[in-house]
Amino acid sequence: MTRASIRRLARRAGVKRIGGEIYEDAETTLRAFLKTLVKDIYVVTEYARRRTATLNDVLLVLKRNGRTLYAGTERQARRRITQRLPESALRQSAVRLGVTHALPAQPPVPAPPTNSGLSSVASLATPRAASPPAARLERMAPTSPLPLRQLEQNEAASCAASPCGTPAPLTPERAQKIQLSLSAFRDRVLSSGDSSCAPTSRVHEWVAAQLASEGQEPCTARELEIVLDALDERNAIMLDVDDATAQAVVYFC
Repeated sequence: MTRASIRRLARRAGVKRIGGEIYEDAETTLRAFLKTLVKDIYVVTEYARRRTATLNDVLLVLKRNGRTLYAGTERQARRRITQRLPESALRQSAVRLGVTHALPAQPPVPAPPTNSGLSSVASLATPRAASPPAARLERMAPTSPLPLRQLEQNEAASCAASPCGTPAPLTPERAQKIQLSLSAFRDRVLSSGDSSCAPTSRVHEWVAAQLASEGQEPCTARELEIVLDALDERNAIMLDVDDATAQAVVYFC
């Protein structure tokens, strides 16, 4: 087993850092475990008078050795990738990557009132000056022929877009569209070949082209990086670096 495969297994188990002396011990332990596993699978297939080991044979042997495993289906793997990411998960990934400017700003916390009870009572007791009728009518008159709902939508759109022409902040809805494109990349591109991984640069090009073909704004590299990191924390995918090319790679489970 290569060091990259051992590192991927450790990342899948939740390990963040691995010492250099761990690889040899891990390889010895895994080799002994797989040797016992294959021997038991051979006994099961021979008892069933078959030459091909099936998934049920592997699950039966694992259960016999006290390691019950519930195998997932393609639908479950697709659901792990496309499940909506909450804003808290996106914000944590952005903090880890140091790109917090790509997320929408949190609403400010309202400050507590500073007036005391006596001052508030005094302000209520003080009569307010009556405004002239012309000023009241001017305030009541509509300032725009557009309805209120359309004004609110226009204001929200103008606040979401950056004044410098940069893309809008990454929201859970935007991340959901990127996740659907990632699932389509897994089903259409990787399923046709034997590989279950792809470089992040290739994934970014395909996802951006997919979003553009659907009439949406192509995702940036920062947006894809945040979504991939959040999915990696959820164990829906695995992020690693190829030892040969020193390039970031995405492994789809």
